[in-house]
Amino acid sequence: MADQSEGANTLVSLMGQSFLKDMTDVFDMFMLTFTDVDQMHEGRPLLKKNHGFPEYRWSFHTLVQGWIWVGVAVVLMRAVAVIGFTPFVYILRRGGCTVPDEELRRPIDAFFSMCFIEIPFLSLRWIAWWQYGVPVSVMAVKNILGIYEDLFFIGVVQGFGDKKVRGLRLLCAKKEDAEGAERI
Repeated sequence: MADQSEGANTLVSLMGQSFLKDMTDVFDMFMLTFTDVDQMHEGRPLLKKNHGFPEYRWSFHTLVQGWIWVGVAVVLMRAVAVIGFTPFVYILRRGGCTVPDEELRRPIDAFFSMCFIEIPFLSLRWIAWWQYGVPVSVMAVKNILGIYEDLFFIGVVQGFGDKKVRGLRLLCAKKEDAEGAERI
C-alpha cells in the first residue's frame, strides 16, 4: 500500500519504482535462514548442508546470504538516488543520452531489480522447494509479476493499451521521436 505513492512527491516515490516491494523481498529471503528448524521437525533435508549438488562445496544458506547482500546493495543504491547519487544516469548522460533523468532512472531501477532481486530470488525459492522441500513463499508470485513489471519499464513488453515509448525503445529513439512519444 505504501508503494502506491508513485508519482506523488513522497520519499518512497523518490526512491524509485517498486522500492518497498524489493525491500519486502529481501526481508522475506532473510526469513529463509530460519527454515532449518521446520525442516528438522518435518524430517526434510537441512539447508545448511549441500544435498544433491555434486562438486558444490557451499551450503544453501551461504548462497542465500550472498544474494541477500546483493539485494541490500541494490536497494541502497536506489535509496541514495534520492540525494542525487545516480552513477548510471551520469554515465548515460556522458554518453550523449538526452532522455530526462526520471525516464532514465526507471529502466535502470527495473533492470537492477530484475537481474539482482527478482530472478535470483525466484531461482533460490525454486531450488529451496525442489531440492529441500521448503514450502514455496507467496513472494515467488511477486517475483514472477515483478519480472513482468520490470520488463514493462525496461521497454521489452508493452502494457495493454499503453502507447508510451519507454525504456530501451526510448533510449534508442531519435530525439524527435522521443519528444513526440512524451506528448502521446
